[in-house]
Amino acid sequence: ASYAYYVANNTDGVPALFREELRPNSTREELIEGVENMQVLYGIDTDKPDATQTGDGIANRYATADLVTVATDNVVSARISLLLATSNAINTKSQAAAVARTYTLAGMTAATGTTVTAPADSRLRKVFTTTVKIRNKGLQ
Repeated sequence: ASYAYYVANNTDGVPALFREELRPNSTREELIEGVENMQVLYGIDTDKPDATQTGDGIANRYATADLVTVATDNVVSARISLLLATSNAINTKSQAAAVARTYTLAGMTAATGTTVTAPADSRLRKVFTTTVKIRNKGLQ
């Protein structure tokens, strides 16, 4: 089965991570409440410039889907970042002192990541990032 993963508001108006099977009449399934942003970068093995070469199976650079211009055989991993927020404000006494904060998602450096500015609402936020190897990619 193939799935689409995306961030949208749930029935309570809270942002959440959803998945939906890519088939007619499928329904979305809420996975994690409080996900405000999701970014995905694709790891490209630049040591494999064409299908006749093997490469080393290790990503040499990461790019967004619209910038992946090489053959998809060269994509060997995915870097996924999620910005999560608590469901409630942590300290209502400091609401007036709350400030908007910025977070960097899915970049190898701050310069290559996506910067997100969260509202000043006294919620705790944290970025979770993981890099996963695409199954059976990079095997010699």
